[in-house]
Amino acid sequence: MSLQNKISIDISAINPLTKEYNYATITLPATPMEIEDAFQKARVTKDGEYFVEIISSPKVPKLGEVYIDGEKNIVELNLLAKKLSLLDDNQLTVFNALFENSIDDDMMAPSLEELINMTDGLGKVIPVHGITTDEQLGEFVIDNNLSEVLQTASDDVLEYVSTKIVGQKFREMEKGVFYNGAYIPLGAYEKQYGYKSPSKEQLEVKNHYAFALNIAEAPVNDSEETADSAEWIYLPADKEYINGIARIHNEGCIEDCVFYEFKSVFKCIDSQVFGDMQDFDKLNEIAQRYVRLDDANRIKFKAVVETVEPQTLDEVLEISDNLNRYEHSYYSVSEGDFAMEYLARQLPTNFDMNAFDKREVRNFGERIIMGMEAKVTDYGIVSAKDQSLYETITATKNEQEEEYQDEIETQDEGYGGMTM
Repeated sequence: MSLQNKISIDISAINPLTKEYNYATITLPATPMEIEDAFQKARVTKDGEYFVEIISSPKVPKLGEVYIDGEKNIVELNLLAKKLSLLDDNQLTVFNALFENSIDDDMMAPSLEELINMTDGLGKVIPVHGITTDEQLGEFVIDNNLSEVLQTASDDVLEYVSTKIVGQKFREMEKGVFYNGAYIPLGAYEKQYGYKSPSKEQLEVKNHYAFALNIAEAPVNDSEETADSAEWIYLPADKEYINGIARIHNEGCIEDCVFYEFKSVFKCIDSQVFGDMQDFDKLNEIAQRYVRLDDANRIKFKAVVETVEPQTLDEVLEISDNLNRYEHSYYSVSEGDFAMEYLARQLPTNFDMNAFDKREVRNFGERIIMGMEAKVTDYGIVSAKDQSLYETITATKNEQEEEYQDEIETQDEGYGGMTM
């Protein structure tokens, strides 16, 4: 599906360190891997509250302009996006007409449960394209003998009948509307109740995968000749099960297959780092290690991979083996955030952190990060291997930081100075 047809949303959450909002953008429908990644970038805590704002929805333009009744959560929004992606053009036209007809004067729309149910049963409503006025509808009704009253009328009588009034009466009877260049008889739609919103606990985002491969039988003549038969597999997975899928694609084992697309939870582990299917076991091992980690170490793993930028899967496995040799500050989104966290650890607990100028603090953060050879990533600040993020900076290590300390003490002696 083209990105232009996807629902684009912003996820935001309050950062417990900075007390400010962090944001991440994602397009729906999305995989659990992609949703987890957006949550990590927005610093959504496991039990914390998050907010969703619809930025654009080309298939249902009004979706981003209304208030959705009840909680707006990514799990049900994702399901709605998946259901919308399966609708054909006629069904989508009917859905939009139903949806816009259900919005009240305060721009309040139905709940996500109702909207998801609204994507079902649309085939019973047949849009009549090219009819946009009551007069055109009246002509259509008369020409196709759709009015029982007019069926017995003579041609002489029909000459005096107002097609506009006929169309209006017919539209009111069918609860019809004109939408997107078509007449849509909404009265033919039967409200659906098949989907029920789950509990808040069941709406929790859970990801059990690290990679996805779109695999197929190895082509013989043309590199794309088996692309249409490709299917997605998700890792980690049992090797016996995966080899069974390979046999369905006429290959003896998964290594004999080819992949056409590659998805990864890691920013820096792409199809080039993976290489080819001969390294499938290594990729599966990395996936197994990732899903076994708790939330904090999953994020740390991704942050260290982004820092190191491995070129092979062997390097990724080495990172996994040595994850405890790196320090990680997840909630530090920027150099300034890290500087404040660093200073808070160095200064007395009752020190007023509002004393610092934000621009100067950011400059200080840049200097200490550079001096420590640490790195800012999408998932926080990562130390150099075997280095601490919070050790006291000394003149021998980086003289600039001590000079900066003197500058702050000179600027505002009233705060009692700093000890580092």
